[in-house]
Amino acid sequence: MFILLFVFCGKKKSTGPDINEIINSLINEGWSLYSSKDYSNAVIKFGEIFKYDNTNTDAYIGVGWCYARLAFGSGDQKYNLAQENFEKALVKEPDNLDALAGLALVLIVKNHYEDAINAAQSVLEKDSNYVFKRDNQISAGDLILILAQAYYYLGNYEKAADQLDIIDPGNYHPANKPETLLTQIQALWGNV
Repeated sequence: MFILLFVFCGKKKSTGPDINEIINSLINEGWSLYSSKDYSNAVIKFGEIFKYDNTNTDAYIGVGWCYARLAFGSGDQKYNLAQENFEKALVKEPDNLDALAGLALVLIVKNHYEDAINAAQSVLEKDSNYVFKRDNQISAGDLILILAQAYYYLGNYEKAADQLDIIDPGNYHPANKPETLLTQIQALWGNV
């Protein structure tokens, strides 16, 4: 009888999937929705993660990128939501390149040029060949273009031209002709 009691009492009851499995599944579903450009549903899926772990860096990054993709125009409040989520991710992981890259993008759109420079430079200093692991269309070239635009709007045309030389080699980028620089920056945004 003791043996039977030990066998039945000693067995752990299965309570369903492990919380980490649930979180990983939600993360995968969220990024799958992001990849298919279903950003609204991806935000919902990433948001479900916070029921289990309200400090999940990947979820904050996912929500941030989704809101950045959903936003339109510098005054769109979704950019504020994106920024908040990137900053929450960075509280937990200050060197997370995907969060820093997203933050750089949001900051340039919101005309926070010096902060955009700091975020973009942080990524490029750690990985000069950076590519966002969840969206390979976002890369070091975008961050360099963010730097060029930020320097341009801060009136530092030399540094803006230097950045353009990196991502657009072989073309002349005249620091003494700001109008031309701006046209070149805008043309490059059309290519990224």
